[in-house]
Amino acid sequence: MQEIKKTETFKLVLNLSTGKKTFFLPNFLSATDAFVAAEWTEKLNAETVPFDLLKEATQFVVKVFGNRFTVEEFLDGIHAWFLTSTIYSICLAIVGRIAEAVAIINAIDSTTNSTKKKKPRNRRNRSNQQK
Repeated sequence: MQEIKKTETFKLVLNLSTGKKTFFLPNFLSATDAFVAAEWTEKLNAETVPFDLLKEATQFVVKVFGNRFTVEEFLDGIHAWFLTSTIYSICLAIVGRIAEAVAIINAIDSTTNSTKKKKPRNRRNRSNQQK
């Protein structure tokens, strides 16, 4: 049997209590999953997304990633402000809109993982200042 080389195209980083863990979409995604993902992109593109839909979408994400993490780990590892955007970008990647999906994920990563550069403080000896 021919061995299939795995190619990672879409990266998901979860910030878990044990540290950051990286997951990749599987190399093979079924057309059934693509149809479901297409439906989710429409539902998640709304101004407000009902809680029940988010729960279902989260379960779909866990399934698509091969149950390598739980729903709870996914929810705990994603910043609350970006839950819908993260699920939306995963669905975009599944339906083949990789560039758009990666742009969204990169924007989220840069927002949540940005390290603020501290300005060097001007530490003059204040006792020597002229009055």
